[in-house]
Amino acid sequence: MSLKPRGVPIGIMGLCLVLATPAFGQWFQDGVRVPDRSWSKSSGNFGAMLLLSDAPDEFLDNWTRRTPGVSIRTTQTARRGVPLAPFILFMGCTEDEQEACDASFDLQVLNPNGSEYFRTAGLELWRGKPSPAIGTLGLGIGYAEIDLTPTDPLGRYLVRAEIHDDNAEIALTLEQSFEVFGTVSTIIGTGEPGYSNVQVNNPYGVVIGPDGGLYFCDLDNQMIRRLEWYHDNDRRQR
Repeated sequence: MSLKPRGVPIGIMGLCLVLATPAFGQWFQDGVRVPDRSWSKSSGNFGAMLLLSDAPDEFLDNWTRRTPGVSIRTTQTARRGVPLAPFILFMGCTEDEQEACDASFDLQVLNPNGSEYFRTAGLELWRGKPSPAIGTLGLGIGYAEIDLTPTDPLGRYLVRAEIHDDNAEIALTLEQSFEVFGTVSTIIGTGEPGYSNVQVNNPYGVVIGPDGGLYFCDLDNQMIRRLEWYHDNDRRQR
């Protein structure tokens, strides 16, 4: 896996989303603060949420459209070779005397075994600009893609974002997880019962023998069969 920064013009990433319902509805309901969740928290007037998307280009394209809302396709699963992007949405960063926010975040990815795979610090959330107006959500400017490679382990990964609003001295820790599953491949069988080099009839049980062959029971053909693999993905059986 690699965490790949992606250069996106500030003119695009710096846009805010005007919502049909006020943005503070994500953190307040009928004037009462919504309980924090692992991926969405608030303190005072500042709130932030961490979302994972396997369609980052589609999301960024939707974000730039001047519409009352935006479609965000989120996910908690990932496939090797398909980029996964963490996005930070926020509201209410505190302005200094120059009417500028100073908000940033650190991003960390943990392996399924709990060890740290990657960490990057000081990504810009919103700096040197006024806070998004009430009723809008801001999209954090800092951006990276998580690229899974064929050798990355299967299992559940943890993405952690440490959000800092330095002007208000507020820190929020947000977490999301995603699962990486293996690829299921058919190595023998056509979907129709039979007996041939490519057909089986009710296979059951699979073991790897000491000779490296793949052994299984072909129940309705009343046979133990052996499948042998070669480097060119050719296969022979008996």
